[in-house]
Parts: sequence; structure tokens; C-alpha cells
Amino acid sequence: MEADVLYLDPPYNSRQYIDNYHVLENIARWEKPRLYGKTRKFARDGLKSAYSRRSTAGAHLTRLIQRARARHILLSYNNEGIIPDEVIRAALEQRGPVELFERRYAIFGNGAGRSGRRPIVERLFYCRVVR
Repeated sequence: MEADVLYLDPPYNSRQYIDNYHVLENIARWEKPRLYGKTRKFARDGLKSAYSRRSTAGAHLTRLIQRARARHILLSYNNEGIIPDEVIRAALEQRGPVELFERRYAIFGNGAGRSGRRPIVERLFYCRVVR
């Protein structure tokens, strides 16, 4: 598929998105998996994302960017993500010039307002694809 704009928002951590989106995933695939246990879960081992594994996330993102057929690539990622900035920037720079936009914000924790952790920096990488 070709597109004018490709927006990427890969997982920042090792939590698996399938735990939150399994109902939509099963509807989209029209699958009715066998459920087990008191919580009525289904086996999801085969659905775990390589983008949520520190050892594979960077390589998978790089491959996705290399294969993208879009004129513009936007990638949102925060400063605490599992994919190093150098990997993201290098992958995008193979396709064209990169601009970086940043926005700082305080994270919220345990219902008591702001967390004691340092502020998060959400970044938007923009690549105008020329190659």
C-alpha cells in the first residue's frame, strides 16, 4: 500500500498491546479462540509483538521504515522507550532528512497528582522521504 503519510507509534515498553486489544484483533480476524481459566483468557503467545521486546524492537522498526511506501513518515516516541534514539534516527535518515519536535510533560502516578519521576519528553520524528 502506498500513502502520503505514515504515522508510527510503536510500543514504548515490553507490555504487550494484545492484552488490551485482543477483542478487536479477534473480531478483525473473525477468530473465536478457546478460552481457559476463571478469567476466560486465550493463548496469546503467538501474538506477542516483536516491537515490545528490547532485543528485537529496533530491528523490526528499521525494517518497517525501510519498506515504507510513503512520502512522509511521522514517528511518535518518548524518551523512556526501549528503542534507542540513535536507532530511530538512523533508520529514518536512510530515507530522508529528519526533523525532531519535542514536548515535555509530567507523568501522573498513583492518583496523587504528579509522579516524582523526571518529566517525560514526547518526541515526534518527521522524515520527508526522498529515497
